[in-house]
Amino acid sequence: MQKKSASFTELNTSGRIALFLNFKRRKGRLRIVFVCLGNICRSPTAEILFNHFRKGDDVIAYSRGTDYWHYGKPVCSVMKEVLEDEGIHVYERRAKFIVPSEVKRFDMIMPVDKAVEKYLRSTLSKRHHRKIVPFYLFTGGKEVPDPYGKGKQEALRTFRIIKSGIENLLKIFC
Repeated sequence: MQKKSASFTELNTSGRIALFLNFKRRKGRLRIVFVCLGNICRSPTAEILFNHFRKGDDVIAYSRGTDYWHYGKPVCSVMKEVLEDEGIHVYERRAKFIVPSEVKRFDMIMPVDKAVEKYLRSTLSKRHHRKIVPFYLFTGGKEVPDPYGKGKQEALRTFRIIKSGIENLLKIFC
């Protein structure tokens, strides 16, 4: 393993300075996984947007949920509609949930809200806690609201927050 250090890059988030990352990176691609509850709305939207806008092959995004409620289901229809309205192709993907045994294959774990972050910190081994980087650090401190069952306006609001965070994340990695 090669150590890649972001050496405490300062990231300004809504007037507060956050110290960002000191992580180990394997040779090759940086693997980021976005995590939400069911893996059909927020985290797949982040995965799809990140992979759509990234440049090059040195970084790739995945997504997972914290539980198996929607295991095997596609992106929710309202989020898919919002993405397609924005000209983003929604590739075929099915919901998965994160399991501790697969965490070692990811370099960064990005929970989309504080409840998911708390769950991950209580579930994962402490040695993986350094990989947890909350997505709200890239959204101006905003947590990503869950649009499940709340209609297109809420899905659009969620999309905008995620897109803003992805744009900020890509400034660092791409």
